[in-house]
Amino acid sequence: MPSHKLKEYIKYKALEQGILVMEVPEYNTSKQCSRCGSMNTERHKDYSSARIAATINADVNGAKNKNEPAWCGQGLL
Repeated sequence: MPSHKLKEYIKYKALEQGILVMEVPEYNTSKQCSRCGSMNTERHKDYSSARIAATINADVNGAKNKNEPAWCGQGLL
């Protein structure tokens, strides 16, 4: 299923259940540290932040960055 079609389907089903869907742009989500906010231009399987000496899987890091605006925007954190 194409990603656009999947997004529309998720929005449709969520609306049926009264669930808010917030679309978060993907820009720099895999380059920015989800813990300290520093930027890393290198592309690797693991994301490394020299600022706080942390390493995290790049996909997990990107997912955390996409999740954060949704929680903060709704005042849930």
